[in-house]
Amino acid sequence: MNQELVKEYQANIPYTDDFVLGRAAYNAVYCIVGKYGEKKAVITNVSRKHKVSAYELKVLIDIAIPSEFFTLRAMKAKKRLEASFHKPEAIKPISESKREASYKRH
Repeated sequence: MNQELVKEYQANIPYTDDFVLGRAAYNAVYCIVGKYGEKKAVITNVSRKHKVSAYELKVLIDIAIPSEFFTLRAMKAKKRLEASFHKPEAIKPISESKREASYKRH
């Protein structure tokens, strides 16, 4: 994703007295926005790594990253997925003259 977007969302993280929790939130925002991570999995992994409460980390992430970000990301993924589907070729109708010519041959 855009590094400016990562920095903007990291700036939205509210101040906490717990330095470790703040650093964990900073890293989680980078993983979610910058690395296309799944929110729930990233929160679980980062909370384990930094030994902080997953609930407190989730609250900080919910404040820092607006829900519109996830909506837009899901819409882009849906469009990308739909574009990858095989589209069958359009069926062209046989003209009357060709149909009559094929009947005369048989």
